Amino acid sequence: MKDFQKIISFFMVTLIFVLSSYRSEALIFQSVASGNFNTLIWNQAGLYPTTGDTVVINTGTTVTINGFNTDVLGSVTINSGGNLTIANNAVAQLVFAGDLVVSGTLINNGRINMTVPGNFVLGNGAVYDHNPKINIAVDENVFENGVENFSPTSTLIIRKWASTALPLAGPTRVTSDIGNLVTSVTGTTWEQRGQFSPNRIKGSLLVTDGVLRMDDGSGATTVLTLNDVTLRGNSAIIFQEGNNRNLTLTMGNFTDSSVLVNQPTIIMNMSLGTLNLTVNGNFITRHDFIAVFDSTFPIRSAV
Repeated sequence: MKDFQKIISFFMVTLIFVLSSYRSEALIFQSVASGNFNTLIWNQAGLYPTTGDTVVINTGTTVTINGFNTDVLGSVTINSGGNLTIANNAVAQLVFAGDLVVSGTLINNGRINMTVPGNFVLGNGAVYDHNPKINIAVDENVFENGVENFSPTSTLIIRKWASTALPLAGPTRVTSDIGNLVTSVTGTTWEQRGQFSPNRIKGSLLVTDGVLRMDDGSGATTVLTLNDVTLRGNSAIIFQEGNNRNLTLTMGNFTDSSVLVNQPTIIMNMSLGTLNLTVNGNFITRHDFIAVFDSTFPIRSAV
């Protein structure tokens, strides 16, 4: 009899625990301390975010998704001064079905899975660092499913890209203007196919690695307006190739201190026409630079 009573008591305690753990409606979780995502750093005592919950990373807190796949959350917001980092391992993943609003910093070294279309907002001064661990096409669904709205003062950092044949801007990736842009995509030349024309980069452009080709001729663009352009590391830009056509290129400061060998920066590469180049600032080349490349007579500046 006593054993039976013990079993009943244990069953009732277990049932009470299960019922108390079950939540019938989504909650809003705000980070109140720094730490791992799946620990008790949230305003909801004794809980951490699960399916459908809204997540807010508050100012002054750094939250890390480390070796943990989130449930399919609702919307995710990172307030100014907040930081959400997805760790550099194959199982660290932020999964959500809602909006992604970044006013602070979002560092993606693992994977972001936006399962349904939603708003992808980078606010004033926000930073999104795209550096997915595996680097396959599905790692870009935050751009594919996201309806972007990027502030001119935000910064988008692209360290990896699954296919260099697919431009950053375009109908299947970033559809809004871009603020500051930093790229370091290595491998074959990254084709942009005229998608930055006429002036979709509202901030500065920094290339720290890899080669960008602004238009291989498939975009047939003739106007490109940029602000400050800087090349460092092993980098170069080819502004125009393809069919002969004119080009009006306007920039702020231009600084090319790349150390890349065998690939100069070229404005018009075997694509001849009238070049109207305006530089509203300093023009500094410490790397091989060609304004108009014709196999018989390149107009070149090199040190």
